[in-house]
Amino acid sequence: NNNNNNNNNHVSHGQQAPLDLFADKAEDVIPGANEALPVTTDYHEREEPTSITIPKSKESQIKEGLVLLQAMETRPTPRPEDIIQKSLFNWRDILLGTSRFYTSTNSHNRIFRTACIPRRGDITLEEAANIIKFWVSRVKVKTMIDLRDKDEKLNDPFDGFVEDLYPTAELDSEEPIISSHLDNTNRKRYHLPMFTGSVKLRGFFWDGSDASTKWGMIKGGDDSGTTNEATAGWMTNVRTEFVKGAMNPLGLFGVNKCMLMYGGDQIVRILRVAMDKSNWPLAYHCSSGKDRTGLLSMLILLILEVPEEEVVRNYMLSHEMLKEVRPVIEKEDAAKGLSREFSDVQIETGERTLALLRNQFGGLAKFLEANGVSAAELKYWRRNWREVDM
Repeated sequence: NNNNNNNNNHVSHGQQAPLDLFADKAEDVIPGANEALPVTTDYHEREEPTSITIPKSKESQIKEGLVLLQAMETRPTPRPEDIIQKSLFNWRDILLGTSRFYTSTNSHNRIFRTACIPRRGDITLEEAANIIKFWVSRVKVKTMIDLRDKDEKLNDPFDGFVEDLYPTAELDSEEPIISSHLDNTNRKRYHLPMFTGSVKLRGFFWDGSDASTKWGMIKGGDDSGTTNEATAGWMTNVRTEFVKGAMNPLGLFGVNKCMLMYGGDQIVRILRVAMDKSNWPLAYHCSSGKDRTGLLSMLILLILEVPEEEVVRNYMLSHEMLKEVRPVIEKEDAAKGLSREFSDVQIETGERTLALLRNQFGGLAKFLEANGVSAAELKYWRRNWREVDM
């Protein structure tokens, strides 16, 4: 009965509560919070950094690259209210939406979650420059984690510019991180896709589709069975069969289940980067910052011992924070053949994912242990979070 009451409470919150990122009072985001705290105070108190230095060699780049780099050099550091929910969507401190955000201010600005830069669909180069400068100069993000697939990165027109300031590093590599910017202070990013080969093959394909879908994907969805079909057309047919016969039937909860069941080793790799205090401030993202990013955020909040009802509340903030760009998301998903479920977040998805962790894995600690994280390592993560005062 208590669980049912809790569920009803955060269902109401997820569906009705307005979201004001720049609220003066905690009550505007979390009804009943007992301590007033401006959400963006920590940003404004930070010392203004020196401008980003652009080496002369960059001047030979393409015109578009120069526009972006020059914008970063000449424009003042953007304020959060000029960026968040205007050009950068679903950006927030990992603790926003939890009581800990308002009662433990020294834990701010360590881990952030966000959507990718082009999420709005019509971001200009200058807007992208301001977003990146916001990361570098205002928030001072040191480490980025990109959870997207390779194809998603290739289709991101600004990925190369992010790379310029956050060069991709390999896990456990001892090679120095080299940026073309002279002001680089060991900024880096990791490409760690949540949809691993195991998740796709063992989860989406094998567990998530029936025999007819499997056969349709194998032969490319072509009833004629021709063998001379162009590769591009064959792949299009495979993707169509994959979405229609696997992704849509699975739904968002099924996708989460596949990631937990078959992507635990990759999730642990990501968590080890995220919970390493030497990487903070850190930000991670997928495309919209709600599904893959949402699952990872739930796990991080559980590591930080945030109550489950607040974990779901945090998950549901994406509903409000993506409202303005939802038509863009729906259009993209429709073009892929995805059902409308994939264009939003559902409270049932969050609740069922947490129930899966409890019932099938025996809780967070057991899930982590099954994927190589000892009780001592989990305790170490939690101790680091409590001890570090940034």
